[in-house]
Amino acid sequence: MFPHCPPLRTLLAAAGLLAAAPAFAEPVPVLNFPVPGLPYSASYGDFVSYSMPILDWASTSTGGTPYMFNTANTIQDALVIGTGAQTNNQDLGLAGTVQDGFDFPNLTGNATGAFSTTTAPGGPTWNVSLTALRDYLTFDGIQHDMVAYFNNNQRGQVSNNLWAWAEITLTGSGGSQTFTLQDIGSGSPIVFGHGDYVLSGGPVTLCFNTPFNLATPANLVPCGPGTFSHTFEHNLGQNDVSYAIFSEQLNDLIWSDDFSEMLVRVDFSELNNGFENLFIGAACVGPNGCQPGQVPEPGGLALFGAGLIGLFGRLALQRRARRHDA
Repeated sequence: MFPHCPPLRTLLAAAGLLAAAPAFAEPVPVLNFPVPGLPYSASYGDFVSYSMPILDWASTSTGGTPYMFNTANTIQDALVIGTGAQTNNQDLGLAGTVQDGFDFPNLTGNATGAFSTTTAPGGPTWNVSLTALRDYLTFDGIQHDMVAYFNNNQRGQVSNNLWAWAEITLTGSGGSQTFTLQDIGSGSPIVFGHGDYVLSGGPVTLCFNTPFNLATPANLVPCGPGTFSHTFEHNLGQNDVSYAIFSEQLNDLIWSDDFSEMLVRVDFSELNNGFENLFIGAACVGPNGCQPGQVPEPGGLALFGAGLIGLFGRLALQRRARRHDA
Protein backbone atom coordinates (compact mmCIF):
# COMPACT_ATOMS: atom_id res chain seq x y z
CA MET A 1 0.00 0.00 0.00
CA PHE A 2 0.98 3.60 -0.44
CA PRO A 3 1.60 5.60 2.77
CA HIS A 4 -1.31 7.80 3.79
CA CYS A 5 -1.42 11.02 1.72
CA PRO A 6 -3.69 14.07 1.92
CA PRO A 7 -6.51 14.20 -0.64
CA LEU A 8 -5.20 14.84 -4.14
CA ARG A 9 -7.34 17.98 -4.56
CA THR A 10 -5.77 19.53 -1.44
CA LEU A 11 -2.23 18.75 -2.62
CA LEU A 12 -2.87 20.11 -6.10
CA ALA A 13 -4.31 23.32 -4.66
CA ALA A 14 -1.33 23.79 -2.34
CA ALA A 15 1.15 23.10 -5.13
CA GLY A 16 -0.66 25.50 -7.44
CA LEU A 17 -0.55 28.27 -4.84
CA LEU A 18 3.16 27.67 -4.29
CA ALA A 19 3.84 27.80 -8.01
CA ALA A 20 2.00 31.09 -8.30
CA ALA A 21 3.33 32.66 -5.08
CA PRO A 22 5.41 35.80 -5.68
CA ALA A 23 8.81 36.30 -4.11
CA PHE A 24 9.16 38.59 -1.10
CA ALA A 25 7.85 42.01 -2.12
CA GLU A 26 9.97 45.08 -1.50
CA PRO A 27 8.53 47.43 1.17
CA VAL A 28 9.47 50.67 -0.65
CA PRO A 29 10.16 51.30 -4.36
CA VAL A 30 13.45 49.81 -5.57
CA LEU A 31 15.18 52.56 -7.53
CA ASN A 32 18.21 52.51 -9.81
CA PHE A 33 20.54 55.35 -8.87
CA PRO A 34 23.19 56.62 -11.29
CA VAL A 35 26.85 56.83 -10.42
CA PRO A 36 27.25 59.60 -7.82
CA GLY A 37 28.13 63.01 -9.20
CA LEU A 38 26.80 66.44 -10.14
CA PRO A 39 24.12 67.52 -10.49
CA TYR A 40 22.36 64.58 -8.83
CA SER A 41 24.41 64.15 -5.66
CA ALA A 42 26.89 65.83 -3.35
CA SER A 43 29.51 64.30 -1.03
CA TYR A 44 29.37 64.88 2.72
CA GLY A 45 32.14 63.08 4.54
CA ASP A 46 31.84 59.34 3.91
CA PHE A 47 28.46 59.56 2.17
CA VAL A 48 26.87 60.90 -0.98
CA SER A 49 23.45 62.50 -0.76
CA TYR A 50 21.25 62.16 -3.85
CA SER A 51 18.67 64.86 -4.51
CA MET A 52 15.40 63.08 -5.20
CA PRO A 53 13.76 66.12 -6.84
CA ILE A 54 16.69 66.61 -9.24
CA LEU A 55 16.79 62.89 -10.12
CA ASP A 56 13.04 62.82 -10.61
CA TRP A 57 13.02 65.85 -12.90
CA ALA A 58 15.95 64.58 -14.97
CA SER A 59 14.25 61.20 -15.40
CA THR A 60 10.56 62.02 -15.82
CA SER A 61 11.15 65.02 -18.10
CA THR A 62 12.27 62.55 -20.76
CA GLY A 63 9.73 59.82 -19.96
CA GLY A 64 11.87 57.91 -17.48
CA THR A 65 11.08 56.30 -14.12
CA PRO A 66 9.99 58.64 -11.31
CA TYR A 67 12.25 58.99 -8.28
CA MET A 68 9.78 60.81 -6.05
CA PHE A 69 7.53 58.58 -3.98
CA ASN A 70 5.08 59.07 -1.13
CA THR A 71 5.94 57.43 2.17
CA ALA A 72 2.50 57.62 3.76
CA ASN A 73 1.69 54.01 2.86
CA THR A 74 5.18 52.54 2.70
CA ILE A 75 7.19 53.67 5.70
CA GLN A 76 5.38 51.28 8.03
CA ASP A 77 6.87 48.41 5.99
CA ALA A 78 10.39 49.87 6.05
CA LEU A 79 13.24 49.77 8.56
CA VAL A 80 12.48 53.03 10.36
CA ILE A 81 15.27 54.85 12.18
CA GLY A 82 13.08 57.78 13.18
CA THR A 83 9.73 59.36 12.42
CA GLY A 84 7.04 61.50 14.00
CA ALA A 85 5.40 58.53 15.67
CA GLN A 86 7.43 55.56 16.88
CA THR A 87 7.23 52.53 14.61
CA ASN A 88 7.60 48.94 15.77
CA ASN A 89 10.10 47.44 13.36
CA GLN A 90 9.65 43.99 14.89
CA ASP A 91 6.46 43.61 12.84
CA LEU A 92 8.59 43.11 9.73
CA GLY A 93 9.33 39.53 10.73
CA LEU A 94 13.02 39.71 9.86
CA ALA A 95 15.53 37.05 10.86
CA GLY A 96 17.49 39.25 13.28
CA THR A 97 17.23 41.94 15.94
CA VAL A 98 15.82 45.35 15.00
CA GLN A 99 15.39 48.31 17.35
CA ASP A 100 12.24 50.41 17.28
CA GLY A 101 12.50 53.72 15.46
CA PHE A 102 13.07 56.93 17.44
CA ASP A 103 10.23 59.40 17.89
CA PHE A 104 11.53 62.60 16.28
CA PRO A 105 10.10 65.65 18.08
CA ASN A 106 7.13 67.57 16.73
CA LEU A 107 7.69 71.21 17.73
CA THR A 108 4.72 73.55 17.65
CA GLY A 109 4.35 77.30 17.34
CA ASN A 110 7.62 79.15 16.82
CA ALA A 111 9.67 76.70 18.85
CA THR A 112 12.99 75.38 17.55
CA GLY A 113 15.09 72.62 19.03
CA ALA A 114 17.73 69.97 18.66
CA PHE A 115 17.56 66.18 18.69
CA SER A 116 20.12 63.44 19.19
CA THR A 117 19.70 59.70 19.50
CA THR A 118 22.37 59.87 22.22
CA THR A 119 19.98 61.67 24.57
CA ALA A 120 16.65 60.26 23.34
CA PRO A 121 14.80 57.42 25.11
CA GLY A 122 16.11 54.19 23.64
CA GLY A 123 19.49 55.74 22.71
CA PRO A 124 22.37 56.25 22.31
CA THR A 125 22.04 54.73 18.82
CA TRP A 126 19.54 52.93 16.60
CA ASN A 127 20.76 49.37 16.19
CA VAL A 128 20.05 46.56 13.74
CA SER A 129 21.71 43.17 13.35
CA LEU A 130 23.25 42.68 9.94
CA THR A 131 21.35 39.39 9.74
CA ALA A 132 18.10 41.37 9.80
CA LEU A 133 19.45 44.07 7.48
CA ARG A 134 20.63 41.55 4.89
CA ASP A 135 17.30 39.76 5.14
CA TYR A 136 15.51 43.05 4.52
CA LEU A 137 17.68 43.92 1.50
CA THR A 138 17.51 40.48 -0.16
CA PHE A 139 14.51 39.55 -2.30
CA ASP A 140 13.77 38.39 -5.84
CA GLY A 141 17.13 36.63 -5.75
CA ILE A 142 19.04 39.92 -5.46
CA GLN A 143 21.18 41.44 -2.70
CA HIS A 144 20.31 45.12 -2.94
CA ASP A 145 22.27 48.17 -1.89
CA MET A 146 21.25 49.98 1.28
CA VAL A 147 20.13 53.61 1.03
CA ALA A 148 18.80 55.85 3.79
CA TYR A 149 15.84 58.00 2.76
CA PHE A 150 15.11 61.33 4.47
CA ASN A 151 11.98 63.47 4.41
CA ASN A 152 12.65 67.14 5.20
CA ASN A 153 9.66 68.72 6.97
CA GLN A 154 10.47 72.20 8.20
CA ARG A 155 7.68 74.73 8.64
CA GLY A 156 7.15 76.56 5.36
CA GLN A 157 9.34 76.50 2.31
CA VAL A 158 11.26 79.55 3.49
CA SER A 159 12.34 77.73 6.68
CA ASN A 160 15.23 75.83 5.12
CA ASN A 161 17.43 75.92 8.18
CA LEU A 162 17.57 72.31 9.38
CA TRP A 163 21.05 71.03 10.14
CA ALA A 164 21.70 67.27 10.12
CA TRP A 165 24.60 65.04 11.14
CA ALA A 166 24.88 61.25 11.31
CA GLU A 167 27.35 58.54 12.19
CA ILE A 168 27.10 54.83 11.34
CA THR A 169 29.29 52.22 13.02
CA LEU A 170 29.67 48.56 12.09
CA THR A 171 30.83 46.18 14.84
CA GLY A 172 31.77 42.51 14.87
CA SER A 173 34.69 40.13 14.73
CA GLY A 174 36.50 42.55 12.44
CA GLY A 175 36.44 45.26 15.12
CA SER A 176 34.53 48.44 14.36
CA GLN A 177 34.42 50.88 11.48
CA THR A 178 32.68 54.26 11.49
CA PHE A 179 31.23 56.35 8.65
CA THR A 180 30.17 59.96 9.15
CA LEU A 181 27.76 62.24 7.30
CA GLN A 182 29.29 65.68 7.85
CA ASP A 183 30.28 68.93 6.18
CA ILE A 184 33.55 70.24 7.61
CA GLY A 185 33.71 74.03 7.53
CA SER A 186 30.02 74.47 6.82
CA GLY A 187 29.61 77.15 9.47
CA SER A 188 26.98 75.07 11.25
CA PRO A 189 26.21 75.57 14.96
CA ILE A 190 28.10 73.48 17.50
CA VAL A 191 25.58 71.13 19.12
CA PHE A 192 26.26 67.79 20.85
CA GLY A 193 30.00 68.42 20.65
CA HIS A 194 30.44 69.02 16.93
CA GLY A 195 29.87 71.78 14.42
CA ASP A 196 30.05 70.06 11.05
CA TYR A 197 26.35 69.67 10.26
CA VAL A 198 24.96 69.48 6.73
CA LEU A 199 22.36 72.13 5.85
CA SER A 200 19.21 70.40 4.65
CA GLY A 201 16.04 71.48 2.94
CA GLY A 202 16.88 74.50 0.83
CA PRO A 203 15.87 75.22 -2.77
CA VAL A 204 18.59 74.55 -5.35
CA THR A 205 18.65 76.40 -8.68
CA LEU A 206 20.63 74.77 -11.49
CA CYS A 207 21.63 76.58 -14.68
CA PHE A 208 22.79 74.64 -17.73
CA ASN A 209 23.36 75.34 -21.40
CA THR A 210 21.37 72.33 -22.70
CA PRO A 211 18.64 70.24 -21.07
CA PHE A 212 19.91 67.08 -19.39
CA ASN A 213 18.66 63.67 -18.33
CA LEU A 214 20.05 60.62 -16.54
CA ALA A 215 21.80 59.43 -19.71
CA THR A 216 23.32 62.83 -20.47
CA PRO A 217 24.91 64.68 -17.50
CA ALA A 218 24.25 68.37 -17.20
CA ASN A 219 26.82 70.91 -18.24
CA LEU A 220 26.31 73.34 -15.38
CA VAL A 221 27.07 76.97 -16.16
CA PRO A 222 26.65 80.32 -14.40
CA CYS A 223 23.10 81.56 -14.55
CA GLY A 224 22.51 84.27 -17.13
CA PRO A 225 20.95 85.11 -20.49
CA GLY A 226 20.68 82.17 -22.86
CA THR A 227 20.87 79.49 -20.16
CA PHE A 228 18.26 77.02 -18.99
CA SER A 229 17.43 77.00 -15.28
CA HIS A 230 15.26 75.07 -12.88
CA THR A 231 14.73 75.42 -9.11
CA PHE A 232 14.32 72.28 -7.03
CA GLU A 233 12.67 72.50 -3.61
CA HIS A 234 13.76 70.00 -0.95
CA ASN A 235 11.61 71.03 2.00
CA LEU A 236 8.83 68.74 0.77
CA GLY A 237 7.04 67.75 3.97
CA GLN A 238 6.51 64.51 5.84
CA ASN A 239 5.36 62.27 3.00
CA ASP A 240 7.75 63.05 0.13
CA VAL A 241 11.34 61.89 0.18
CA SER A 242 13.94 64.63 -0.34
CA TYR A 243 17.25 62.78 -0.13
CA ALA A 244 18.74 59.31 -0.58
CA ILE A 245 22.01 58.78 1.31
CA PHE A 246 24.50 56.13 0.26
CA SER A 247 28.04 54.90 0.97
CA GLU A 248 29.58 52.34 -1.37
CA GLN A 249 32.19 51.23 1.18
CA LEU A 250 29.63 50.88 3.95
CA ASN A 251 27.36 48.87 1.69
CA ASP A 252 30.20 46.50 0.77
CA LEU A 253 31.06 45.89 4.43
CA ILE A 254 27.42 45.17 5.30
CA TRP A 255 27.68 42.05 3.16
CA SER A 256 31.05 40.94 4.59
CA ASP A 257 31.48 38.33 7.33
CA ASP A 258 33.55 40.67 9.51
CA PHE A 259 30.65 42.61 11.03
CA SER A 260 27.42 41.63 12.76
CA GLU A 261 25.66 44.86 13.87
CA MET A 262 25.04 48.38 12.58
CA LEU A 263 24.65 51.33 14.99
CA VAL A 264 23.26 54.68 13.81
CA ARG A 265 23.58 58.02 15.59
CA VAL A 266 21.56 60.97 14.25
CA ASP A 267 21.74 64.63 15.36
CA PHE A 268 19.55 67.54 14.28
CA SER A 269 19.81 71.25 15.04
CA GLU A 270 17.25 74.02 14.42
CA LEU A 271 14.25 71.74 14.03
CA ASN A 272 11.17 73.93 13.81
CA ASN A 273 8.44 71.41 13.08
CA GLY A 274 9.38 67.76 13.31
CA PHE A 275 7.92 64.61 11.85
CA GLU A 276 10.96 64.21 9.63
CA ASN A 277 11.25 60.60 8.46
CA LEU A 278 14.49 58.64 8.25
CA PHE A 279 14.26 55.06 7.03
CA ILE A 280 16.19 52.41 5.09
CA GLY A 281 15.31 51.23 1.61
CA ALA A 282 16.74 48.88 -1.00
CA ALA A 283 18.17 50.19 -4.25
CA CYS A 284 20.71 49.53 -6.99
CA VAL A 285 23.44 52.17 -7.18
CA GLY A 286 25.71 52.46 -10.19
CA PRO A 287 26.26 49.84 -12.90
CA ASN A 288 27.34 47.09 -10.46
CA GLY A 289 25.07 47.95 -7.57
CA CYS A 290 23.03 44.77 -7.05
CA GLN A 291 24.38 41.24 -6.89
CA PRO A 292 22.65 37.83 -7.13
CA GLY A 293 21.74 36.47 -3.70
CA GLN A 294 21.21 33.00 -2.27
CA VAL A 295 17.42 32.95 -2.13
CA PRO A 296 15.03 31.02 -4.42
CA GLU A 297 14.12 32.78 -7.63
CA PRO A 298 10.40 33.14 -8.42
CA GLY A 299 10.92 30.78 -11.34
CA GLY A 300 12.50 28.23 -9.00
CA LEU A 301 9.47 28.39 -6.75
CA ALA A 302 7.21 27.90 -9.74
CA LEU A 303 9.23 24.89 -10.89
CA PHE A 304 9.07 23.47 -7.37
CA GLY A 305 5.29 23.90 -7.36
CA ALA A 306 5.03 22.35 -10.81
CA GLY A 307 7.19 19.48 -9.56
CA LEU A 308 4.76 18.84 -6.72
CA ILE A 309 1.89 18.82 -9.20
CA GLY A 310 3.76 16.26 -11.31
CA LEU A 311 4.63 14.11 -8.29
CA PHE A 312 1.11 13.97 -6.95
CA GLY A 313 -0.25 13.39 -10.44
CA ARG A 314 1.97 10.31 -10.73
CA LEU A 315 0.86 9.11 -7.31
CA ALA A 316 -2.77 9.44 -8.36
CA LEU A 317 -2.20 7.43 -11.55
CA GLN A 318 -0.40 4.70 -9.62
CA ARG A 319 -3.22 4.61 -7.06
CA ARG A 320 -5.84 4.24 -9.81
CA ALA A 321 -3.79 1.48 -11.45
CA ARG A 322 -3.64 -0.49 -8.18
CA ARG A 323 -7.39 -0.10 -7.73
CA HIS A 324 -7.97 -1.32 -11.32
CA ASP A 325 -5.72 -4.36 -10.77
CA ALA A 326 -7.60 -5.20 -7.59
